[in-house]
Amino acid sequence: MNALHEMLAGLESHRLHVILVPLNPSKRNYNEGGMRRVAADKNPRWYSQFCYNHPSSRGTRRGGSDTRIRRQNILRILRRLCAGQSSRSKYVAELLRIAAKAA
Repeated sequence: MNALHEMLAGLESHRLHVILVPLNPSKRNYNEGGMRRVAADKNPRWYSQFCYNHPSSRGTRRGGSDTRIRRQNILRILRRLCAGQSSRSKYVAELLRIAAKAA
């Protein structure tokens, strides 16, 4: 049960957050006023792997993969499990397996 609480706390406190930073002027292809994207915060490793294991068939505009997992749904499931309630979600067994492996 403690691992579920840690998973919930990690998912609530961390999420992918990307910021723009100026390009380095000493680089060869420097573009004045150019910016690049840098991850300021990342999802927990278990959640990233969980999303990777459940790809969507639609993809993204840039051709990257998308996931069937929705953050709010996983948060709801974890809150229910931490409160000792049951859930009929198809992801419960996998989340409990991840929690058992983390413990």
